[in-house]
Amino acid sequence: MTAVTERHVAIARQLASYSEDALNLSRINRPENTSKAYNPKQKEWIDWVKRIGFPDGELVTEHKLDWFLKEEVLSREVRSCRYKKHRTTEEGEPIIRTLGKSSVQSYVSAIIDLWSYQKSSGINPNPNPRGEASRRSLQFADLFTIPLKNEGPTPCFPMIMIMDNGKTNAMGRLEYNSVIRHRNPMVCTMAHTAFYLFFRWNIGREPVPQF
Repeated sequence: MTAVTERHVAIARQLASYSEDALNLSRINRPENTSKAYNPKQKEWIDWVKRIGFPDGELVTEHKLDWFLKEEVLSREVRSCRYKKHRTTEEGEPIIRTLGKSSVQSYVSAIIDLWSYQKSSGINPNPNPRGEASRRSLQFADLFTIPLKNEGPTPCFPMIMIMDNGKTNAMGRLEYNSVIRHRNPMVCTMAHTAFYLFFRWNIGREPVPQF
């Protein structure tokens, strides 16, 4: 090995070391509430993958995340106060309350955070595990359009989306996002919606809803 090659190898090792130190420092210095929310859930993930015995260990993937949510999170019973009576069915059977959507999403966010750390460390080649089964839902009730005046001869209707399933932010207000038409239908969100509705109503022959 030549002196130049040795120098290049030493630089590469030093860069990798600095990158790892920066990642660890960013996790240490992030908000305390974030660590309190994520660390226990990530430990549950690590304990679960060890119990299952995955050959790739703790690496986060979409299918493993879906399995984890289904087996460990979605059916988990909510701890109720011992002084509070359980709700019952008409037959008197107790109704088991499971974790709500916000709690499930907090687990997803914690595991996505672990994936992001693994990805940045170069040990996880898998894509973002937030796939179709764990993606935040968007319903048609969260969408509406408004006309934009004086935008030219062609009518312009941007699509407005109510974010976070209609939940209010810390200021008690709804948060919105918007998209506008694009001349390329492959990247136009409004075209995507139109094609989706066309498939359901014209190809799938579903009845058109009456508003």
